Amino acid sequence: MLKLKSLLLLLIIFLIIIIIIIIIIIIIIIIIIIIIIISSSSSSILINNIIIIITIITIIILVYDFNIMKTAINETRTAARAQIPWLGNWTSWSNVQLSLKRIPI
Repeated sequence: MLKLKSLLLLLIIFLIIIIIIIIIIIIIIIIIIIIIIISSSSSSILINNIIIIITIITIIILVYDFNIMKTAINETRTAARAQIPWLGNWTSWSNVQLSLKRIPI
Protein backbone atom coordinates (compact mmCIF):
# COMPACT_ATOMS: atom_id res chain seq x y z
CA MET A 1 0.00 0.00 0.00
CA LEU A 2 2.91 2.31 0.74
CA LYS A 3 4.33 1.71 -2.74
CA LEU A 4 0.96 2.59 -4.27
CA LYS A 5 0.82 5.88 -2.37
CA SER A 6 4.36 6.75 -3.46
CA LEU A 7 3.48 5.90 -7.07
CA LEU A 8 0.43 8.17 -6.89
CA LEU A 9 2.56 10.96 -5.43
CA LEU A 10 5.11 10.57 -8.24
CA LEU A 11 2.29 10.63 -10.80
CA ILE A 12 0.88 13.85 -9.34
CA ILE A 13 4.33 15.48 -9.37
CA PHE A 14 4.84 14.32 -12.97
CA LEU A 15 1.49 15.82 -14.03
CA ILE A 16 2.27 19.13 -12.29
CA ILE A 17 5.61 19.33 -14.11
CA ILE A 18 3.88 18.66 -17.45
CA ILE A 19 1.28 21.37 -16.77
CA ILE A 20 4.02 23.89 -15.87
CA ILE A 21 5.92 23.06 -19.08
CA ILE A 22 2.76 23.50 -21.18
CA ILE A 23 2.04 26.88 -19.54
CA ILE A 24 5.62 28.03 -20.25
CA ILE A 25 5.30 26.94 -23.90
CA ILE A 26 2.01 28.85 -24.27
CA ILE A 27 3.58 31.99 -22.78
CA ILE A 28 6.51 31.70 -25.21
CA ILE A 29 4.10 31.31 -28.15
CA ILE A 30 2.18 34.44 -27.10
CA ILE A 31 5.40 36.45 -26.74
CA ILE A 32 6.62 35.34 -30.18
CA ILE A 33 3.30 36.27 -31.80
CA ILE A 34 3.35 39.72 -30.13
CA ILE A 35 6.92 40.30 -31.36
CA ILE A 36 5.90 39.34 -34.89
CA ILE A 37 2.88 41.63 -34.82
CA ILE A 38 5.00 44.54 -33.63
CA SER A 39 7.89 43.92 -36.03
CA SER A 40 6.05 43.23 -39.29
CA SER A 41 4.75 46.06 -41.44
CA SER A 42 2.69 44.25 -44.05
CA SER A 43 -0.36 42.19 -43.16
CA SER A 44 0.48 39.38 -45.61
CA ILE A 45 3.97 39.01 -44.15
CA LEU A 46 2.42 39.06 -40.69
CA ILE A 47 -0.04 36.27 -41.50
CA ASN A 48 2.65 34.15 -43.17
CA ASN A 49 5.03 34.57 -40.23
CA ILE A 50 2.34 33.68 -37.70
CA ILE A 51 1.32 30.57 -39.67
CA ILE A 52 4.94 29.40 -39.99
CA ILE A 53 5.73 29.94 -36.31
CA ILE A 54 2.51 28.27 -35.10
CA THR A 55 3.22 25.28 -37.35
CA ILE A 56 6.79 24.91 -36.07
CA ILE A 57 5.74 25.25 -32.44
CA THR A 58 2.89 22.77 -32.92
CA ILE A 59 5.26 20.19 -34.39
CA ILE A 60 7.69 20.69 -31.50
CA ILE A 61 4.90 20.31 -28.92
CA LEU A 62 3.51 17.17 -30.60
CA VAL A 63 6.93 15.50 -30.69
CA TYR A 64 7.61 16.45 -27.07
CA ASP A 65 4.18 15.25 -25.86
CA PHE A 66 4.58 11.98 -27.77
CA ASN A 67 7.91 11.34 -26.03
CA ILE A 68 6.38 12.15 -22.63
CA MET A 69 3.44 9.83 -23.34
CA LYS A 70 5.75 7.01 -24.44
CA THR A 71 7.86 7.42 -21.29
CA ALA A 72 4.76 7.48 -19.07
CA ILE A 73 3.39 4.29 -20.66
CA ASN A 74 6.71 2.50 -20.16
CA GLU A 75 6.98 3.70 -16.55
CA THR A 76 3.40 2.59 -15.85
CA ARG A 77 4.10 -0.87 -17.25
CA THR A 78 7.28 -1.16 -15.20
CA ALA A 79 5.49 -0.05 -12.02
CA ALA A 80 2.60 -2.44 -12.64
CA ARG A 81 4.95 -5.37 -13.21
CA ALA A 82 6.78 -4.48 -9.99
CA GLN A 83 3.50 -4.26 -8.04
CA ILE A 84 1.86 -7.32 -9.65
CA PRO A 85 4.59 -9.77 -10.66
CA TRP A 86 2.14 -12.35 -12.07
CA LEU A 87 0.63 -9.78 -14.48
CA GLY A 88 2.97 -10.97 -17.19
CA ASN A 89 3.16 -9.60 -20.66
CA TRP A 90 0.98 -6.65 -21.67
CA THR A 91 0.99 -7.49 -25.36
CA SER A 92 -2.78 -7.59 -25.66
CA TRP A 93 -5.83 -6.50 -23.73
CA SER A 94 -7.00 -10.11 -23.36
CA ASN A 95 -3.83 -10.93 -21.43
CA VAL A 96 -4.52 -8.03 -19.08
CA GLN A 97 -8.12 -9.15 -18.56
CA LEU A 98 -7.05 -12.74 -17.88
CA SER A 99 -4.42 -11.52 -15.43
CA LEU A 100 -6.82 -9.20 -13.64
CA LYS A 101 -9.26 -12.07 -13.06
CA ARG A 102 -6.62 -13.67 -10.84
CA ILE A 103 -6.51 -10.77 -8.37
CA PRO A 104 -7.31 -12.08 -4.89
CA ILE A 105 -10.09 -10.09 -3.24
